[in-house]
Amino acid sequence: MSWDYIPRDTFVHRMHPLTKLMYAFTMMMLIISFDDPLLLFVVWMISISLYVLAKLPRKNIFGVFKIFIAMTPLYLIFGFLFYGRPPGSSFLFYVVPMYEWFPVTLEGIVWTMGALLKLYVLVSSIRILTFVTPITSFIRAGAKLKMPPFVTIAFSIGLAGVPVATSQYYAIRDAQRARGLKFETRNPKKLIFNVLIPMLLPQIICSMRRSIDMAKALEARGFGYGMRKRTYMREIDLRLSDYLFLTAFTIVVLLSIFIGSWGFGYGSYKFTVNLIKSMVR
Repeated sequence: MSWDYIPRDTFVHRMHPLTKLMYAFTMMMLIISFDDPLLLFVVWMISISLYVLAKLPRKNIFGVFKIFIAMTPLYLIFGFLFYGRPPGSSFLFYVVPMYEWFPVTLEGIVWTMGALLKLYVLVSSIRILTFVTPITSFIRAGAKLKMPPFVTIAFSIGLAGVPVATSQYYAIRDAQRARGLKFETRNPKKLIFNVLIPMLLPQIICSMRRSIDMAKALEARGFGYGMRKRTYMREIDLRLSDYLFLTAFTIVVLLSIFIGSWGFGYGSYKFTVNLIKSMVR
């Protein structure tokens, strides 16, 4: 199991693990409640600013951007092609004009950009947890909250799987390129059968093998025996700054529920659509 913890003496590192989890939960609530790309872009910039405040190396920050670059084309293709042409939408053009297939509309482009930024916010807000928090801190925090040990270790392994899956993706990609696989293609059929499947199947197989090895390692270390009676050399407690952050995150979550899609319905992608239309006129 890999964990990309980078020790630094910053306030981001010193935050309690529960505060960091609350931050990630707040970001997820924001991307669920809002779909306006302008608002989501601001949220994404806030999540990226934490990487700078945590004084993380540039290679780690650029590594996160590489994940975005790898996922962007697939999101754009499915978003533009399958949004459709709802009544009242601003039609722009057809991807295949002679057969009038796959209409592209202004609403479809704006909605796709919002969906793409949701992915960016989700990945960046979860990825930073592995950079600024040791895995043992999450385990100790779960034990302090009297959570079942199996839940705590499963959650920690799940977070640890993010950097593992990322490095595994690049290893598979380099291995496939060494075997002559060409990734540069605009043909949708070749993209699926010559790129996606050769990348997806090895990823699934490697994940299954890693889970089996992890289960054997846990059993060899006596996992499951006297879990509730274990003690820890270092204890972590909530400080005043953690309580302030937790209060602020709770307020943001409540506001997103009442103001967003579950409440008054503000933050819709139609705001950006109307803004673009008013600028074009």
